[in-house]
Amino acid sequence: MPPILESLNQSEDLNDLLFDETAFEDMDDEEAEEKANQLFSTSSAIAEEKEFAADCLQEIFAATKHSYMPYFEQSIEILKTLLKHDFEGVRKSACNSLISIISTCYEMSNPEKWQPGLPVKVPINQDVATLISQVMPEIIIVLADEEDKVLVMEVFQSIATELKIIGPALIADCHKDLANILLSVLKRTHTCQIDYDYEGEDPEQLEETEYESIVISSASDVIGSMALVLGDQFKEYFEGFYPSIVNFYNPAKAPNERNMAIGTLGEIAAGIKGTITPYTEDILKVLMAGLKDENNEVNSNAAYSIGILCENTQLDISSYYPEILSSLSPLFNSTSLPQTIDNACGAVARLLLRYPNVVPIDQVLPTFFNALPLKSDFEENVPVVKFLQYLFESQNPFILSNKEGLTNLFQAMLSPPENQLNDECREVVLKMAQSLQ
Repeated sequence: MPPILESLNQSEDLNDLLFDETAFEDMDDEEAEEKANQLFSTSSAIAEEKEFAADCLQEIFAATKHSYMPYFEQSIEILKTLLKHDFEGVRKSACNSLISIISTCYEMSNPEKWQPGLPVKVPINQDVATLISQVMPEIIIVLADEEDKVLVMEVFQSIATELKIIGPALIADCHKDLANILLSVLKRTHTCQIDYDYEGEDPEQLEETEYESIVISSASDVIGSMALVLGDQFKEYFEGFYPSIVNFYNPAKAPNERNMAIGTLGEIAAGIKGTITPYTEDILKVLMAGLKDENNEVNSNAAYSIGILCENTQLDISSYYPEILSSLSPLFNSTSLPQTIDNACGAVARLLLRYPNVVPIDQVLPTFFNALPLKSDFEENVPVVKFLQYLFESQNPFILSNKEGLTNLFQAMLSPPENQLNDECREVVLKMAQSLQ
């Protein structure tokens, strides 16, 4: 640890020499240029070393935990200082390390599971809360004015991931500022997006176009996580985000932007639940278009999102079921993306759990069962298992006449990989399998 901290504390006064009139005395132009290049190179090498060392801190802390504590406060102070570093790589590593350190501290406190909404309903460890209040507002300041797309993208990804772990406490003091930053990205007015040439064919510009898309996608991930941790309180932000999100779904947009719009609407519905109701029919139109999109990833996300919307809205949309199920049907023949079929299964399960008597259920079940077990998106086993349990308990004729097929299915679901089922679903499947025997 001492050499790593020493590396992070290195002086970079070499930069000052470039502006020292005496630094280049008695040199001809060629010598002066060589000296300047040497100074720049040395300064860049120090900055790069600091970037790697800052990344190293979070890894060591995550591995050693309590043994790290003698160096903890010094590490935090150094990383906070590096948030203002001139080199974007150092700022990026400092931001991500600080967020990761918060997450490790939270894990070490043996917390109870968070609940959505503010003020924080499940108190967190006071030391962790203090660390969050010291660190997150400064990271938000960096995000607000940052010009580097990679930094914005990676820090968004870190925040989106850790929000799901730590909950609303992570953004209790800065959620409004974070929402404003996210909205500026959706509107393409953020500092990292200004004066951007979208028409260029230069290879560097094409690379920038890809980064631009990933920045927007990363912002949408944070939006989905915010909806999850704020619950119905997210409504005030959703009303601001909604026009921009929907704008990304039109034929003129790239497939990844259409996909982002579809997926974000589903994540928001999952987070704010019944609060999505006033927007149901407008969102449903977008998702129905997504089911028929020419892009397979868009189809897959649309299937997931339409299932989530039907599950959570308080509006009776059963009249749309024939059209929705008709649009889902072709997805069961998808060969390019395994998660497309999985998401179609999840959607059918959610739809029929909500209104099981709207359509002839026995006409749907053969296609549904033939697609099981899920192959890729195992999170969709949650609605699938609930639907199987409903069919089982209601003594559905199809179930009663397919005991051998069900036995094989349950055996496959209970076999590796272990992450097919969460603990609750595994218990339900075990009980159904035992009752068959």
